[in-house]
Amino acid sequence: MADFAQNNGVKIWLRTTVSSLSVKEKYLEALLKTEEGPQRVYAQVSVIATGVKYNLQTALGLGRPRKIIKGIQVEIKTNDLERLKIYWGSRFSTGFFGWAIPLLDGRTRVGVMTEGNAVNGLKNTLSEVSDYSNTCSELSRAKRRGIAFGTIRRSYSDRIIVIGEAAGQIKTTTGGGIYYGLLSAEIASETIKKAFRIGNFEAKTLSEYEKKWKKTLGSEITFGEYFHKLYSKLSDKSLDALFDAAKKDGLLSYIAKSGKFDWHKNAVRKIIRSPNLRRVLWNEFIG
Repeated sequence: MADFAQNNGVKIWLRTTVSSLSVKEKYLEALLKTEEGPQRVYAQVSVIATGVKYNLQTALGLGRPRKIIKGIQVEIKTNDLERLKIYWGSRFSTGFFGWAIPLLDGRTRVGVMTEGNAVNGLKNTLSEVSDYSNTCSELSRAKRRGIAFGTIRRSYSDRIIVIGEAAGQIKTTTGGGIYYGLLSAEIASETIKKAFRIGNFEAKTLSEYEKKWKKTLGSEITFGEYFHKLYSKLSDKSLDALFDAAKKDGLLSYIAKSGKFDWHKNAVRKIIRSPNLRRVLWNEFIG
């Protein structure tokens, strides 16, 4: 992709950060920190795709996600796991879950997404995957990062568009962001091409980007937030009851047969309407 871009006139700056973006009347100015010292770049429009970094968005008044979730993951060698496993409950995660994903050559990817103590959650998840008496060696190789939860206040302004996790375009059920980022990038591309055609890069023109991505992804993100709000308040005992209720109501088989990997709204809606599941929630919050 880099070769293709460069062959079509793109200049790629390595080991470079953008310290500020300044919107002028007829152009945009980016101040860069490079190995050779500070540089200035001028452009008609800028796309912020910085992942979980929000200094530019904050400085531009576009806001930050509602919160940042902790993520931690490590790859281990084990032949014990044959299929994906998800770990629910307070031992593993506060508000979310842990996972173990078998890869190739006897490797397994083990991780946790949590609002609590990520290291303790990973230790407990590792102990379930393999019989580790000491997880310190594994934890030293673990990769940590923040995961956006909830969108920023506005994903555009004059000469600015924000995409992907930089805009908080993340699945609020699982923390995944690649697919949402690709969809948003395509919408942003079409919006920017239109702006060049008409020669107008004002917020009014670029606002079309936000209208379109929210029409595509907005309800998915909102439903996920609502489901997480309910789920994160459940005790471990209620979580067990929740899965029993899902089994009784046929939800697990429904998700297995009809669930979509990248679209969760319909599954969340069906879960919330499940009679036995609603009884569990009623007993937890009202009973």
